[in-house]
Amino acid sequence: MRAFNDNIVVTVDEAKSGPKTTAGGLYIPESAMHEDGQILSGTVFSIGEIPLASGEYRFPSVHVGDVIWFPKFKASKLVEDGVTYHIVPESAILAIK
Repeated sequence: MRAFNDNIVVTVDEAKSGPKTTAGGLYIPESAMHEDGQILSGTVFSIGEIPLASGEYRFPSVHVGDVIWFPKFKASKLVEDGVTYHIVPESAILAIK
């Protein structure tokens, strides 16, 4: 799978992303979480090439293997061959590790 334009393909371990318990240890069911506030983290799998008016290309500010954080509601989820990917535009990245 290859990303296109300013999109970034990310593999996410959803079990580790987002809060599942409160600070006091109380479990928060998935149905109680509002997606707008949920932040996911994942590993960059593929990056696209962004075409410029000059005919050249530029690459996003991340590299394959980087860990990034992004809002869940800004990503498109895709499952292929049993692997879950999220396709995220470069502008939605909140942080890079």
